[in-house]
Amino acid sequence: MSLLILHTRAFHPDKEFGFTGLYYSGDNRGFTADLGVKSRMYHSLEIDLKTTEVTLGPVDSDTSSNYATAKVGIDISNDYSQDRKKPRHNNTASITPYREDGDQSVMATVNLAGKNFAFPAADSDVMHKVYGGEVSDGGSDTDSGSVIPFGVQNPVRNEEGNWTLRSPIAKTDKFSGFVPDVDLRNELTLRIDRDTMKAFVTCNMTGDGFPNSESFLIDGASNVLFLASHIRIGTAVGQIPGGRHLAIAQTVLTDLDWNADDSFGAKLVVQQALDYTGSGAPHEIARGPMSRSAWNTAHTGRDAGGPLSRQIRDNVFLPKSERIDSAIDWVGEKLGM
Repeated sequence: MSLLILHTRAFHPDKEFGFTGLYYSGDNRGFTADLGVKSRMYHSLEIDLKTTEVTLGPVDSDTSSNYATAKVGIDISNDYSQDRKKPRHNNTASITPYREDGDQSVMATVNLAGKNFAFPAADSDVMHKVYGGEVSDGGSDTDSGSVIPFGVQNPVRNEEGNWTLRSPIAKTDKFSGFVPDVDLRNELTLRIDRDTMKAFVTCNMTGDGFPNSESFLIDGASNVLFLASHIRIGTAVGQIPGGRHLAIAQTVLTDLDWNADDSFGAKLVVQQALDYTGSGAPHEIARGPMSRSAWNTAHTGRDAGGPLSRQIRDNVFLPKSERIDSAIDWVGEKLGM
């Protein structure tokens, strides 16, 4: 079958976020293409190469909870069963016609914006608006809005000689709610040459940089092609607010073997595979010719928890510094941590 499914997910690798993440629940997993694991938010898009149709798959968040409040008997968990609490999302796709002996191009973009609703009385209408504002409706608008959606305007208005008074305060944006969005954008380009039976693939992920992110394709034969993996930067309370659009992962693959049934072949060449982790500088994941299996393992074999400096930052507020991180990681390597 000429089907591809694009998966985009954000997750925290630990059981909980740590002190700098206010001890909210994580997903306790590594980078994987397993569809049975938990994620803070996930999205899938089915691409039919023959019909050039695109179908939206599941878009949701797994249950959030807080370990600190649970220890004192206060349950503020939220299962996101209300549609208005699910990640807001939109996607676009452009697919050229299918040709058995020619080229075909696929361009797809996924935008995700999700909030944590593990707060007291979050399912009530009043508190939903407090936490999620006017933007949290489970819809397609991924704009974050503003915590202070007001601005100052001239209280005197002149319209064709008619002078009138108006409020000096004007609403300039949607109220974002007091819980910031986790923002994630995934851009895929796929070019298939069915004459040479090779494919060219690029993936560009942007967003807040926190938490971890991953993307992969699954073909109609259930073969996996990893696209990108990102280890979180910053802290939950410091990195998520602000609606950032940071580069977090970039991948360029060439000479991907392509089978006649539109399934992935065995070999490929990695031209670029970067994760903007640590202090935000690019970290190279792999490069050069390799098997698809080895390429996938280059992602799934990564320690999603990150180096010692990353794990300390989950629990201690530290100034952003490559020198500090390098010193901590040097100590970690010497101690085998």
